[in-house]
Order: sequence, then structure tokens, then C-alpha cells
Amino acid sequence: MVDDSRGMSAENRPERPSQAGFGPLLERGLVGFGAVRGGLWRALRKRSLGLAMLAVVTGGALLALSEFMDLYRIVDIQGALVAGAKATRQGGHQHSYALLLIGATAVAAALVARLTEQPLPALAAAGVGAIALGIVLIGDLPDVTSAGLTLGPLQEGDADPAAGFWVELAGALLAVVGSLALAHLVAVERAARRARPRR
Repeated sequence: MVDDSRGMSAENRPERPSQAGFGPLLERGLVGFGAVRGGLWRALRKRSLGLAMLAVVTGGALLALSEFMDLYRIVDIQGALVAGAKATRQGGHQHSYALLLIGATAVAAALVARLTEQPLPALAAAGVGAIALGIVLIGDLPDVTSAGLTLGPLQEGDADPAAGFWVELAGALLAVVGSLALAHLVAVERAARRARPRR
């Protein structure tokens, strides 16, 4: 019998046992990862309404909290806080505690949407969240990034965003995104309930 193994190319040679075992092992690992990911996705979908509500409530709470925090501070060239009563500015003094009212309104509207299973109140919550975002980006952002401020005859400084600015920005974003997600999920749930056959 003639041995023609010498004439076989590397592509035509039979696979080694180790290589043959690696393919099924990799496939089983990928299938297992897909099952875990699918389970996580199903768990998230079950809790999606609760997560959306949590986002809106957290956003509203952050908006309210930011009104009692420093929005920005005035610093000199070296980055040190300028002395004086006007060296810091609280969020509530900046916009007359409007974000406190907006945060409470967004949370209340989201609760109404969740309890009544109507998407319209959630859209209203998203609308007031968008107003808060406008206040933060259009009203506060230019102030917290101002440069060359004159505080007195010999005092100049630059505005530096403080923690309150970042808190109100995060709150406004959470309120908008959470409210829109809540409106979508409530509408989907209502449509699914209508589509179920009645007994």
C-alpha cells in the first residue's frame, strides 16, 4: 500500500484531536454566554418600568438638591477661591429655586403616569425635564464658565463650575431620559394589554 501522506497539503491533513475539541468547546461557551445575556435582558425588561421610574425620581431629587449646593465659585489666576461674599453662588440664588419646583413636578407627573398607566403624564415630565436642561445649558453654563469677572477695583477672577452644576446637569438628563423611557414603556404595556385576547 502506498503512503501518500507526504503528498497531502496542510489544508488536506486531518485535524488534530486538540483542534477538533477546541471548536465545540468555543461553541458551547458562546451559546452559554448568549443564554446568560438573554436571561439578563429578560430580567431587565421585567424591571424596566421600575428602572425608568427610579431614573425620574433620582433626576428630580438631584435637581432639588442642586439648588442648595454651590453652582460656581470665583477663583483667581492661581485657582484659589477669591475672598468675599460674592465668591460663590448657590443654585437656588441663581434661578430662584426653579429647579426644585421642576424636579418635584417631574417626579409627580411620572408617578401619575405609572399609577394611571397613561403615557401623557410621562411626556409632561419629560417636557419639564427639558426645561430644566435648558436652564442648565442656556442659563447656567455661560455663567459657570465666565472669565475676566471684575469683583472690585483690584479683584478679577474666573468662574469655576462647582459640584452643584454637575448635579443639576445629571438630574436634568436623568429626568428627561427616564421620563421618555417611562412614556414608551407605559405605551408598550398598554398596547400589549389590548392585544391580549379576553377570556
